[in-house]
Amino acid sequence: LSGNSLATQACSAAYSGFAGPAGSMIQEINLYLGLSNEQFDMSTFRPGTIVCVLCILIWSLCVMKELRSYWLMIQAIFWIPRAAMSEMEGTLALSCNRVWMLISLYALRTSISLGLLGGGIRLLGNTTSLLQMILITAALPVILNIDKQFFRAVMPMEIKIGIQRFKPFRIHYSRLHSQIETFVAVFLVLAVLLVSYSEVVRVFEEGILDIKVQLCGGQQAFVVAHNPSSQLTYALQTGTTQGAAVQAVELYRYSSPSSPS
Repeated sequence: LSGNSLATQACSAAYSGFAGPAGSMIQEINLYLGLSNEQFDMSTFRPGTIVCVLCILIWSLCVMKELRSYWLMIQAIFWIPRAAMSEMEGTLALSCNRVWMLISLYALRTSISLGLLGGGIRLLGNTTSLLQMILITAALPVILNIDKQFFRAVMPMEIKIGIQRFKPFRIHYSRLHSQIETFVAVFLVLAVLLVSYSEVVRVFEEGILDIKVQLCGGQQAFVVAHNPSSQLTYALQTGTTQGAAVQAVELYRYSSPSSPS
């Protein structure tokens, strides 16, 4: 109807709605990188990058919180008295086999959390839609709580009541220990952000910018078709502005007395 090629429609704000997924993708790229339709250079202000880094930060903090809880539980295990057999009634005591089993369990949970951290960063860093980034960030922390929800849903009530009977005990936490632990946590979060931006987000930015250059750069005012019967390829030059049909509709719209001014 417009007399324009698909590339012209996809790369134009006026025709992007008629170009289907290609037009939506170009508009998402422009919004992500903060570009106009005619701009092909990386801009300084990139809304998608800012939102992506913030989402990665939130996800990293959620995983770090989970890892610190694992570390605290491992420290608590070493403070529990040892015995030949584990005692769950009265004074709590753990056997060596039970201690190593618990440490192995938390090591496994740590590995799973780190794997989820990498997968979540990869997923966030390869998403152009800002709305999808926010939804993914809201959904990812739920995965970390699956084990807790499983415990609350299916564990026997006897075990739950037995755990509630345990008396709390004090863990010695020096000021230096606390400061070192906080420094390590902050350092790890910053390192994750730096590596995520340089290895995931930056690469993704360059990739989608290259996609826009390939689709919207250079000459767009032509279409090509191949006739399998005659084995000939035809090329037709198209317009870069509105076609004759659209111009006629616009002319009638603004010249009709009944049309709103």
